Amino acid sequence: MRDPATGSIVARLDFAWPTALLALEADGVGPHSEPQALFRDRHRQNQLVHLGWEVLRFTFLDATAHARRLTETVRAALRDAESRRATRSLRGSPG
Repeated sequence: MRDPATGSIVARLDFAWPTALLALEADGVGPHSEPQALFRDRHRQNQLVHLGWEVLRFTFLDATAHARRLTETVRAALRDAESRRATRSLRGSPG
């Protein structure tokens, strides 16, 4: 995902719905066990939020033991994004 103002890469997202400005990040113990990785992840998430993205974070346990809840959370976020888009469209705002 690139910053529209600068063209620089902000993040390589695990899953993304660009038209909904929704990102899903899969957090694993291995890649996120080092403090520097955690700091990078949070900085990247803050950049995405600043650009208008919603970031959902899930773990392996979420994907395996709580898959239904994960799916419901993503679907609700996509519905919310669609609702926001429709509201902006009615007001004549871009996006």
